[in-house]
Amino acid sequence: MVATHRFQYLTFYCGRELFGLSVDAVKQIIEPDEMTRIPGAASYIRGVIEVDDDVIPIVDLPMKVGAPVQEQGVRRSCVVLAKVALDDAEATIGLWVTEVREIVEVDVDDIRTAPHVHDVNTDRDCVSALAHTDQGLLVLIDAGEILTMDEVLSSQQLSSVADVGSSASI
Repeated sequence: MVATHRFQYLTFYCGRELFGLSVDAVKQIIEPDEMTRIPGAASYIRGVIEVDDDVIPIVDLPMKVGAPVQEQGVRRSCVVLAKVALDDAEATIGLWVTEVREIVEVDVDDIRTAPHVHDVNTDRDCVSALAHTDQGLLVLIDAGEILTMDEVLSSQQLSSVADVGSSASI
């Protein structure tokens, strides 16, 4: 009997589409109480939160990937904190998702290369592959391709400016 290699993915919905993120990239799943909106941030940046003294940009993942809009009455319920490589260090970004589902195992033979069909006006394609599962096709994403290094750094710098501004006395 030949052993097959399996990968584990955290699955979640972005709108009505099912996505997967390698469990190796998942740091934590949270329901943030507050989020600080940053003036001038990209429309898909919902704001920043502070976790363990780190300022983390929160990406509205359905908006970023162009997922269909969720029906009224359903709120996006949580943030997946994902680890991304940043030069020689590691950074964390938050992915605002519609609903976290479960961890699934996918056989390497069930993973297919994703076609390159992203918007030509963008320079990022976070879809790394597609996986055949019992629930249908699972869109696998690479957390390191969601934001550019400049976007991560800009979010952190904007939040530092906001913190200084809010603590300054008049």
